[in-house]
Amino acid sequence: MESNQPDFQLEPVSPADREAQAREKRRITREATKRARDRAAAQGVATASFMVRKDYLAVLDAIQAERGLKNRSAALETVLRAAFDHKQELGL
Repeated sequence: MESNQPDFQLEPVSPADREAQAREKRRITREATKRARDRAAAQGVATASFMVRKDYLAVLDAIQAERGLKNRSAALETVLRAAFDHKQELGL
């Protein structure tokens, strides 16, 4: 008769160890995020947080998908660049 039991034993992880692992993972993520933001800042990129209508996000998502962009930030940069270029063409 076959057993549904695995051929190995999982080592139990205590709640304290699990919490310590979670804290370490958060620390690593925080540090990686800080490094990425520092690199971006060194390249003249700033972080902005704002609220927009959901239908505007849908437009950004469509632009992102159509152009194969990495993220919404790249899509927003594309839209802003086009708007600034258009304004410059109009001499404004």
